[in-house]
Amino acid sequence: MTINWSLGNITDSISGLDSNPIMLEYFDGSTYNTIASNLSNDGTYSWSSIASIDTNIAIIRITATDNAGNTSYQNSDSFTIDSTNPSISSIETLEHNISNGSINALKVVFSEDINDSSISYSDFSIDGGSITPTGISTG
Repeated sequence: MTINWSLGNITDSISGLDSNPIMLEYFDGSTYNTIASNLSNDGTYSWSSIASIDTNIAIIRITATDNAGNTSYQNSDSFTIDSTNPSISSIETLEHNISNGSINALKVVFSEDINDSSISYSDFSIDGGSITPTGISTG
């Protein structure tokens, strides 16, 4: 996740900004936690180790420090962090051949909406064996 801010909005015409004036934090629903500190004011930060939390009221806070040690901060709008993997709610055999024991289609229902591009054939097996699907259909 990339965090961006406007450079022109972080200024101090009296004492000037500290050489690395930026601190980034996230709110997890109860407290603010440091993402990174002592950052240059370059307008972007790549947050690669996103917290393993589940909240729909996450907030990013950016704090700037000037050369006199004064600070000022701004909060983002709230957003969701969902770190819980979906689970399989049900599996239903849609097409099967009783004479040879083959299953031609399965319906897998997940506990929540999923990103279709995150599904891979290798994610599925039957009793530890391999399967050869011909396609994945969602919806």
